[in-house]
Amino acid sequence: MAPSALLRSSPILVRAGLPLVGGQMVAHARRRRLPLLLSANAFATRYHRGHTKSGAFKAFKKDISNLDGLDCALDSAGFVAMARYRGFPWGVRDYCELVGARAWSWAAQPDLCCEPEIASDAAARLLRVAGTVKLYLRAQAAATEMGVMPLMPVLQGFLPAEYRLCFDLMPIAE
Repeated sequence: MAPSALLRSSPILVRAGLPLVGGQMVAHARRRRLPLLLSANAFATRYHRGHTKSGAFKAFKKDISNLDGLDCALDSAGFVAMARYRGFPWGVRDYCELVGARAWSWAAQPDLCCEPEIASDAAARLLRVAGTVKLYLRAQAAATEMGVMPLMPVLQGFLPAEYRLCFDLMPIAE
């Protein structure tokens, strides 16, 4: 069975995560009709070298028409943002503009990851769980105000009890 048929025939849709939003990987995914998961960080543009804000987040790419016809989902880049930038370099409204830039299969809310290299103890993880819930509320309000699709809530934690707490705090229906 071809990989694309296997991905679509399973009860769980497996998405190919791509680090870039153009080039040969996207062309290959298009030929194979693979469902994709793309990181918001891949759409980020930065100020050029020599600019007073050199390397800082400038905006998300506006023209993403090369993805037209592809089944794409959007991840908020929470882990990359925390590991590389020590926080999201873009704001909630910037992210919601990216969400509104195309018809995604789904778009995840901005979240605060809890991996040990980011949150090394229980207190830090609990703060990040609470922060993830707060980000969900802020981002969902911005998405509604901006007329973009609702964001997929993300449960965070490291231990099962932390994920359960995040679920209990998240204003979503069971």
